[in-house]
Amino acid sequence: RRAQLSLSDSVYDIELVDNVAYLANHFDGLTIVDINLLEQPYVIGQKSMGGYSAIALDVHSNRNIMALAARNDLEEGFVRFFNIQTKELEQPANYSTIQWNSFAQLSGTIHDLQWLGEALHVLYVKDEQAYVAIFDNLPESTEPSIKRLANLDVSEQIKISFAVSHGQTVVRTEKLVTSYNHSDQEE
Repeated sequence: RRAQLSLSDSVYDIELVDNVAYLANHFDGLTIVDINLLEQPYVIGQKSMGGYSAIALDVHSNRNIMALAARNDLEEGFVRFFNIQTKELEQPANYSTIQWNSFAQLSGTIHDLQWLGEALHVLYVKDEQAYVAIFDNLPESTEPSIKRLANLDVSEQIKISFAVSHGQTVVRTEKLVTSYNHSDQEE
């Protein structure tokens, strides 16, 4: 171990870009850590999520845009976007926050997200079924296509994450790893 950085809350996800670590830092929100000197990492910024828990993040490297998912105990949540090229991590032009539960089709509990090419994939659970919302026309449209992950029954409280690649989605729960071809996912 080279160094250790004490934080006041749990870290659920981490993304490294150059010499900066972006942390989905539970109720502390988004925490930004300078790791230029690996022996002396230090917090250079934080962004509160207003009482929501930051649970997942991913950076679109070509666009320099970070998507961050946050949720609360009432199954409300959102995906917010940040321009990592600006010091204040401002919201990128034309990107609006996607509110979960504001549309009938976007209800349930967000668990993870990932950029794949130009599309943002968001894993969520609704009525003990896992779904992936695919936003493939951001920032022009926040209308997703929804895919149900067949034969994967999960509760809202279970820990679930995923990895998406071209043609395949791999989902991890506490005791199970399941792989889906994109053709196995139901509309």
